[in-house]
Amino acid sequence: MKVGDYIRTIYGIAKIKSVIPETDMTFIETDNGIGDFYSTQNGKLRKGVIITEKDINKISSNIIDLIEEGDYVNGKLVIEHAYQKGRLFVTNLYIGGKGFTTCEDYSWELTKENEDYIDSILTKEQFESMEYKVVE
Repeated sequence: MKVGDYIRTIYGIAKIKSVIPETDMTFIETDNGIGDFYSTQNGKLRKGVIITEKDINKISSNIIDLIEEGDYVNGKLVIEHAYQKGRLFVTNLYIGGKGFTTCEDYSWELTKENEDYIDSILTKEQFESMEYKVVE
C-alpha cells in the first residue's frame, strides 16, 4: 500500500494521499475522505479513514482493477459479460422510439484503454448502505 494507489474499502473507492502508521493501526489519508474520520497528526487536522485489515477489499495502482459487477460507473450499472467471465461492461441501454420499439445498447468495456471515460464510481456496498427496503 503506497501513496497514489487506489483502495476499495467498505466505504467505497479512493486514492491514497498519505499513509501514516500508528501504534496499532494505519491511518490513510484519501483524496475524498471516505469514512469521514478525523485525526490530528502533528497538530494538523487530517481527514481520511482508519484502515484495518477487514476494511480493505482490494488495493491496486489501476482503478479499473477495483471495479466489480454490481457497481455503478458514471451512474450506469456494471455487468459481467455473459459468455466471457471476467470481462466487465458499463451498461447504457436506450429504449424508446414510437411505441418503445427501439432498443439500442451503448455499453462499453472496462479496460485500461477506457479508464479516461470514468467520471464517478459508486460501489455496490455504498449503494446497499443507502438502500431503504420497503418489504423485508
